[in-house]
Amino acid sequence: MFQDITTLLLDTEAFKDTIALFVDRYKDKCISVVAGVEARGFIFGPPIALAIGAKFVPMRKPKKLPVSKNHSHISFQ
Repeated sequence: MFQDITTLLLDTEAFKDTIALFVDRYKDKCISVVAGVEARGFIFGPPIALAIGAKFVPMRKPKKLPVSKNHSHISFQ
């Protein structure tokens, strides 16, 4: 189900708190790479990756990124 996140993004404290929840959950998990899937992953992934000291990798549909890439098939439920 699609949920509009615009109000969350407009509320700086709520957005910061949301990122903090993810960071607190994953900061001690020794994660080296955060993969952000499409639009929302591009919004939430980079600040989380930065906060936990991980790299960020955007994941998009084929031929949407202008860099060399590895191909993998991922199915979503």
